[in-house]
Amino acid sequence: MQSWIKRNWGKLYFPSLQKWSEEIQWDWADAIFVVSKEIKEQTTALGVDANKIHILPSAVDPDKFHPGFNGKDVRKQLGIENRFVVGFSGSFGHWHGVEVLAKAAVHLKKLIPNCFVLFIGDGLLRPRIEKIISENKLEDRTHITGMLPYDVIPEHLAACDVLTSPCVYNGEDEIFFNSPVKLFEYMAMQKPIIASRIGQQAEVINDGINGILVEQNQPEDLAEACQRVFKNPDLSDKISKQARTDAVEKYDWRQISQLVIDVYQNLKRKT
Repeated sequence: MQSWIKRNWGKLYFPSLQKWSEEIQWDWADAIFVVSKEIKEQTTALGVDANKIHILPSAVDPDKFHPGFNGKDVRKQLGIENRFVVGFSGSFGHWHGVEVLAKAAVHLKKLIPNCFVLFIGDGLLRPRIEKIISENKLEDRTHITGMLPYDVIPEHLAACDVLTSPCVYNGEDEIFFNSPVKLFEYMAMQKPIIASRIGQQAEVINDGINGILVEQNQPEDLAEACQRVFKNPDLSDKISKQARTDAVEKYDWRQISQLVIDVYQNLKRKT
């Protein structure tokens, strides 16, 4: 996977050496943990024994991310007390789809007159986001926080009325092998979630039950889904509560950690 990442998003030096080093690690490992089904499929396609590979998705600490935060101080600080706030949290990386949300803000301006888009984070694609904002005169409808201490993220998420994870395919291969931590943090916050129908997100989010799914890289669809939440408080309440329930029951880090322990204990019994 590192070879793929370097080849598509960086510079790959000595590809044969990179491949050889990965093959050595795979061969010697008794167990390999990957964050998604897609990575397991890619790894087995390279000749790795599928029995070695265990899917270990990202998760959340529901005691640190929970609906007890109200976000009022953040709203007051930004002067958005009476706005409908659409949020995004994370690094502005290649696959996060943050550009899709910036473009969706153009449509949101028409669909929800008092809408405000809050970008919580920073990263490589920030200049592109700022360009979209500037070209469409959205300065009074958007804000980029920049990098923030992790412990203040929950109160910023709480300041939002809906949270988005508009991830896009990794490069031109039309694959998505990631497991976005933000998705599980959103769920634990008991907020309505709109996510792209892609990779693991399409497995975690049950459309209309614990969130809303939209097609990837479709800004207008994303904006219309936000409008749907805005106009339907009952739906918002329903999917928010179920998202929190799922986060606690299925995606607590303690449960994920237990999977590692179980694999270790099983290997130990075989030795």
